Amino acid sequence: MVTLTGPGGIGKTRLGVEVAWRVAKQFPDGVYFVPLAAVRRADGIVGAIVQVLGLRDRDDQAPDA
Repeated sequence: MVTLTGPGGIGKTRLGVEVAWRVAKQFPDGVYFVPLAAVRRADGIVGAIVQVLGLRDRDDQAPDA
């Protein structure tokens, strides 16, 4: 997992996507981009990751943060 932080507009997304594209072959299960710009609280991070990865709990419910 890699997290890029900094002020808006400095190229974090562009850098992350470029690095992911370059190393994708090294990860047979794939690489994923989880946008966190809309997450306003720390407890929303898990939910954002779950949504991008499409994870489900055993009873077909998304895991709680």
